Amino acid sequence: MSDNNFFEKNISILATKNQNLTKQILDAGTQKSVYTGTMTAKNGMSVVVFANSKPMYSLYNPAPRIQPADFTRAFNLVGGLGNGYHFQTLLEDSENHVLVVEKNADSIKFLFSQYDFSQILSKPNFDICTSDSLEQTILSTYIPQINGVFNYSANRVWAENNIETEKTINQQIQSSLKRISADYSVQAHFGKIWQRNILENLYIFSKQKKNSLLTIPNHKTAAIIAAGPTLDSTIQILKNKRSNFYIIATDTASQVLFLNDIIPDAVVSVDGQNISYRHFLKTNILPQTLYILDLCANPSISKAVVNTNGTLRFASGSHPLCKLAADFFKANNNTTLFPFIDSTSGTVTGAALDFAIKAGFNKIELFGADFAYSRGKPYCKGSYLDETYNNSSSRIGTQETAFSALMFRTSLIPLENGTTTTETLQQYNRALTNAFEKSSSHIVRISADLQPQNLTTRKNTINNQDQLDFFSETLYNPSNFADFITWILKSISEARGKPQSDIITALLPFAAWCEKKGYYQSSKNSFDIILDLAQDFFKRYAE
Repeated sequence: MSDNNFFEKNISILATKNQNLTKQILDAGTQKSVYTGTMTAKNGMSVVVFANSKPMYSLYNPAPRIQPADFTRAFNLVGGLGNGYHFQTLLEDSENHVLVVEKNADSIKFLFSQYDFSQILSKPNFDICTSDSLEQTILSTYIPQINGVFNYSANRVWAENNIETEKTINQQIQSSLKRISADYSVQAHFGKIWQRNILENLYIFSKQKKNSLLTIPNHKTAAIIAAGPTLDSTIQILKNKRSNFYIIATDTASQVLFLNDIIPDAVVSVDGQNISYRHFLKTNILPQTLYILDLCANPSISKAVVNTNGTLRFASGSHPLCKLAADFFKANNNTTLFPFIDSTSGTVTGAALDFAIKAGFNKIELFGADFAYSRGKPYCKGSYLDETYNNSSSRIGTQETAFSALMFRTSLIPLENGTTTTETLQQYNRALTNAFEKSSSHIVRISADLQPQNLTTRKNTINNQDQLDFFSETLYNPSNFADFITWILKSISEARGKPQSDIITALLPFAAWCEKKGYYQSSKNSFDIILDLAQDFFKRYAE
């Protein structure tokens, strides 16, 4: 087979798995390839050679060198494609996932022109990327609940010939695993709570007869209220110009507004914890206020809204089970019952902002969205923590002591004017900034000195269909909930023994919680254990 035939065969298979890398390889040359030629080993096997004439494998017996770890299941990142000899043993077990990272597209193009990789590329447990896209590839392919432990190994000669690339790879590994670990930790803590809340809220939703038509005065300025310390000095603006604003409060700030005689037009809540209900203990449920709840939110809030004949709308956040439910109910009702509200920022302020954008507000102002400890305080006056810490204070453990412990639980990063922040708060701020940059609305943040800070510069298109579905009048089919549970149980049965499916994706947060509790080991057990546990969980809602 000619060199060109090798390349065409390899690239056609890669195109079915990774179109972006395929395009990079087609556009690349071979001048920057780390490989420059080939040699033949004593046993007749071909061996690729580097620019310094060093072969990548032994010229006596270039046998596979990387052996599987002592785990049933692992995600194996391998440095260097070479001839593929060094990771072939890993690929023999379908439970192992292999991701090969090569220096650049030129190197892959050279190899694709020399060797037939069709059998390797065709394996469903194999992926390949270049070093500059490694972090994003790990983030999109490594799922701890399914892939188990993470291992990195590189061919020794390849690593010696790619010292700077090796440094870049290690940096990207650390960065990507840090992000995955943070996300996994949240899932491990909240996985079961979220799943329970989604089912409870869907049940509450199914008992409603209809959504009435809502009219949102989006010609006004949307004021999004968070509970940062600067709200103490900016809340007077809301009082003085109340009629100018459509006030959208985060759940944390709703009590603060109520204590200042300000009734919010809407309240957004995404927190699934039981403590989130404490934001509403002083306000109760306000009949003239619209409550927008993520399906993952605490169902005590939705129950209270329904019991007081309040106005309630559920939204689908980023939880994969929410998406699964939203798709099911849309298919069975021919309309979007749970529009997507973006809560991927990790903060309710981000969800409130997304609601305001989708509601069509052209002008949005943020109050108390500090994402920092301004003036040495974590929250504004009147938040639920004020009363919580005050009730538990003593002579040797004052309210100030409790707030200080809250602020100093992680390392503080100093900013200007005595303001400090943390790495987590900075992540929230960056996520919100990304939302600003994509928005077509004019968004400003009101600072402590009452000066607006412009946050948007570019234009984009809002999904008008999301706006229409969210506020339109909708009649419900009460049998949908029972049908949904039946469909979920069927999906679980059909997913057994499969490497991936929509229901498996939907159960990943629950799987993280199960692993934390010791019911499941991702590196050793079949995911069928999670399916068994989930089946028992969902059956309770079928009774």
